[in-house]
Amino acid sequence: MDRQLHWLRFVQDGRAWDLDVHALWVDDTIALQELARGRTWAQILAGLDVGDMVAVKVMWWAARRANGETALRFEDVRFQWHTLAYSWVDDPTPVPEPPTAAEADPVSEAAPTTG
Repeated sequence: MDRQLHWLRFVQDGRAWDLDVHALWVDDTIALQELARGRTWAQILAGLDVGDMVAVKVMWWAARRANGETALRFEDVRFQWHTLAYSWVDDPTPVPEPPTAAEADPVSEAAPTTG
């Protein structure tokens, strides 16, 4: 794991979930350790780099809940291992900015003015 990177990105079927692992509360990490069958926090993070599927499931569940799926139960997180990609990234997935008026209607800006 690159200790300089603290955003974890999961991607499945073209959808991305990002998680800032440095922003988690200690109580959250303790709960994640319990879900990870007693692994320490360091073991969970290191487990991501070696394909520990318990670590992957725990962190993907945390990422999904952090991205609005607050009712998602841990036992309901099911996936085939090859359908989920994950990696450490510099920044979260950028949220697209709404288009400016010129971008939304480029014809009106290009129209000649009379005068």
